[in-house]
Amino acid sequence: MGDNFTPVPWEAIERQSNRNNKTWWEINKGSLQIAIIADISGQPSKANAQFIVKACNAHDELYEALDKLIKRLYHNAQQFHELPELMQNELINEGRQALAKADGFIKPLAV
Repeated sequence: MGDNFTPVPWEAIERQSNRNNKTWWEINKGSLQIAIIADISGQPSKANAQFIVKACNAHDELYEALDKLIKRLYHNAQQFHELPELMQNELINEGRQALAKADGFIKPLAV
């Protein structure tokens, strides 16, 4: 699935400065610091850090589940002709576009 990255699970850890009581969030894998999320522009650093961690930790499982679902849907639609062609193509294409976005590029939509 592209470039190597630090394996999940990651965690968001709140940190606070002893000097000025400023708070920031670190995204870590054990003792390895992956990123720092700080309130430098009034953005909600806690929510952003937690969202990044949840998304990254769930990415591989969601990707694989969607990939299997698309393949099964396409196979069943071809085999049993139960889905109208338009609905079949829309569902498959939406799923394939989501997978392509997760891969970082857009794949052709032909099935």
